[in-house]
Order: sequence, then structure tokens, then C-alpha cells
Amino acid sequence: MLWFGAVFLAGAGFWVLRRRHKFPGKWVHTFGLRYEGAREALDGPRREVRAWARRADQEESLARKTLAKAEADREQRLHALDRRRDRLRAPGPGEQIGALGPLALFRHSLKVTAGSGTYSVPLAGMKVEFAAGDTYHYLYCTDAGEHPHQAKYPRVPSDPEIPEQRFDEDTVRDFMVTTQRAVAQENAFRARLPQLLKKVEAEREQAENDTGAIETAQQHLEEIQDRNRDDPHSLVLEEKLTKACKDWENLTGCTPPR
Repeated sequence: MLWFGAVFLAGAGFWVLRRRHKFPGKWVHTFGLRYEGAREALDGPRREVRAWARRADQEESLARKTLAKAEADREQRLHALDRRRDRLRAPGPGEQIGALGPLALFRHSLKVTAGSGTYSVPLAGMKVEFAAGDTYHYLYCTDAGEHPHQAKYPRVPSDPEIPEQRFDEDTVRDFMVTTQRAVAQENAFRARLPQLLKKVEAEREQAENDTGAIETAQQHLEEIQDRNRDDPHSLVLEEKLTKACKDWENLTGCTPPR
């Protein structure tokens, strides 16, 4: 109960101070029923001015948001085109398509695991061939620089006592065909790459120059600001409030806040 009473007293004190600020003068001017009409004559124009200002602010705020969105949309499109261009220029290995033994096939490269470590070979221009030996199947992957990369696959049937993984010929040949298909797709991609880059650059230039939505939004904002600044109704409301403040000052001898 004490806590509730303290809160109530604090709230009441704040209300009194606020009312004294809004309607300065003697206590009777602030609270007396005799001057209720005078207080409303002052507070009514205040509410009208605030309502007009609130409407104007809302209009301008909405127009600013529209402008900000137009600017953000343009920047987002530019960034998306930049990322697309960067991916075309440096696509990286791409997603993994498959793997067999020491070879892992990706969209744009072949990862080779050898005794010296692991390295990647670009697929573009690669030749992939199969060869069979007495002990191993072989895949020879010759890159565009004519450097061969050999992958060895132990043949089946295998000795059950030897834990080494074995590969049948069909499995190795299927992986060769998959790799050859990926190479063909990569070659086609590389052949189209200059055209794709040119298209992206053209789209980016167009997006860079396309400021129509921004200019329209900026013009709309300026029109709203000009209209609100020159609105004759605003001047009428301000004059009405000025007169109400002067009447209150003449009545109480105190200048009220607007």
C-alpha cells in the first residue's frame, strides 16, 4: 500500500507540474472552474497546431521512407550484380558433383589427392581417358597445359585378406563419363563467359544510371515539404495560437508555452 501511495503521489505531482507549465498564472487560473473556458481557448489551438504538425510529419516521414527504399533497392541491385560478376570472374571450385578414390569432382575443378598432397586442376580444356592394367584401372586427366594427372584404382576381384578398396571397371568408367560431361559443361561455360560478363556489365551500367525511382521519390518529398511549408491553413492555425497565447498573457500576466 505504501508503494502504491508513493506512485500515486508521484503521478499526481507530475500532473500538477505539467498543468502549471501549460497554464501558468495563479492557481485559480490553472485549476479553477471559472477559467475552464479560457484554458480550453488556449489548449484548443495548441491541439490543432499539433495535429497539423503531426499530419505533416507523417506525410514527410512516409515520403522519406519511399526515397530510402528506392535508394536501398538500387544499391541492393548493384551489389547483386557485383556479386554475380565476381562469381563469373572467379567462380571457385563450385559444388561437388562426385568423387572416386583419389579424385573429387567439382563443378569447375578436379581435386586430386596424391602422395605429395592434394591440389586442384581446372576442368576447362581437360581430357579424361581410361586405361586398364593387370592390377589397376587408370584414369588419365590431362589439363589444358598438357600436364597429365594419374588416378589408380585397384581392380576386383580382390584378396579378402587385403583391406585395400577395390574398384570394378564399370564404376571407374562411369566416373570418367561423369567427369567428361562436367568438362564439356565447363568448356561451354568458359566459351560463354565473355558474353555473360558483357551482359552483367551492361546490366550494372543500366542499374547505375537508373535513378528514375529515386528522382521521383525525391521530387515527391520536396513537393510535400514545399506544400507543408506554404500551407495557408498552417499560417491560420499559428495565428490563432498566437492570439490565444496573447489572450492568456493578458488574462494572467504570464506567457504560456505554445
